Amino acid sequence: EISDAHQYLLDNGYQVTYSEITGWWKDTGKPSDLLEANRLVLENLAPYQEGSADAQSLLAGKVTLEKGAQVINSHIRGPVIIGKNTVIKNSYIGPYTAIYHDCLIEKSEI
Repeated sequence: EISDAHQYLLDNGYQVTYSEITGWWKDTGKPSDLLEANRLVLENLAPYQEGSADAQSLLAGKVTLEKGAQVINSHIRGPVIIGKNTVIKNSYIGPYTAIYHDCLIEKSEI
């Protein structure tokens, strides 16, 4: 089986190469597969905190706060990763959630 994207590249003269995978691999061809891959990555993520959480916030489980991330009056239940310079304010972020960089989330439940 070859994906449409790969076939397009081959048909249009692009170079297509490969790499041998030595670790685990998960097919993410369907939305449910993508969610499962996200779960696996977050479960195995070593938490670290380069961001900050105020005294009114609760961080439970594996929570990663990247540099400049701020958690204000919020509840974060890991496994979760919050990207660089993201602000979470008056919100609940549930398990198996990844939030990208430079986001502002207020009065939300994810």
